[in-house]
Amino acid sequence: MLREDGVSIGRFRVRRLMRELGLVSKQPGSHAYKQATVERPDIPNRLNRAFATERPNQVWCGDITYIWAQGRWNYLAVVLDLHARRVIGWAFSAKPDTELVIKALDMAYEQRGKPQQVLFHSDQGSQYASRLFRQRLWRYRMEQSMSRRGNCWDNSPMERLFRSLKSEWVPPTGYLTAQEAQRDISHYLMHRYNWIRPHQFNDGLPPAAAEEKLNPLPGWVDHYSPWLLGIGVTLLLAGVVGTVLMAASPLEQAIKHGPFGRQRRLEQMNDPLQAYQQLLGIMGAPIVRIERMAQWLEQASEDDRLRLQASQQEQRPHSA
Repeated sequence: MLREDGVSIGRFRVRRLMRELGLVSKQPGSHAYKQATVERPDIPNRLNRAFATERPNQVWCGDITYIWAQGRWNYLAVVLDLHARRVIGWAFSAKPDTELVIKALDMAYEQRGKPQQVLFHSDQGSQYASRLFRQRLWRYRMEQSMSRRGNCWDNSPMERLFRSLKSEWVPPTGYLTAQEAQRDISHYLMHRYNWIRPHQFNDGLPPAAAEEKLNPLPGWVDHYSPWLLGIGVTLLLAGVVGTVLMAASPLEQAIKHGPFGRQRRLEQMNDPLQAYQQLLGIMGAPIVRIERMAQWLEQASEDDRLRLQASQQEQRPHSA
């Protein structure tokens, strides 16, 4: 970010300046995670740490973390698109129930234009293994994948996102109210993380900017492309069917072989001016009839008005 603003900076210079100012990095230290190989027999680890995807909406990851707010623990569920590490859905609640992860999934599904054939990966949390969540995945035509038990490396992109959130943004003492926490976390996830914060996976580009670089179409086109394609196909089919029906209809046959068939013959004439004048005569005939009918109605109204005045004068009493 400093280099984009024209500032010459590097990690060694940052280290020297931090040492002079007495600043300490807030990043937590390393942690010895337990290695595990146990998979769920019904939901295997289909992702298998293949975090590099070929296109957006190919693999989504989800997880839950806890946030201290209003004197108690609150819970945050997030959905991440692995293609550019973009946050596409989230939900905040005081209960870590299945409804929390379903809300985050619904937000991602609607925001990304209701894609199908998506692989959704998560840990073996009870919320993601619940019947309601699996039914929602089935409704959205998504395939489910789960990490091995106790192995956080199988879902490391989500762990990295939560680490950045808590070390860079969330206050050490938490939030005063749940509403404040929800508003502040929403700003970080959907604005700062997606649009401002450089991401190492995208060669220093924010996730949203990396997606736009790969997909130059506007966001609304990408979002509504299935509907636009459907509308275009529908209009095309309607035009073809209408043309076929019109060509076979008695009205079209009457136009071709009746008085208006002269229009086709006029197109074959050598004199364009004469053809144009006769065409105006053909097209103007109905207009002349309409004008005559309007004059007749106006004359009839004037006659009715005169009769009404005469009858009113006859009914008036004669003065002595």
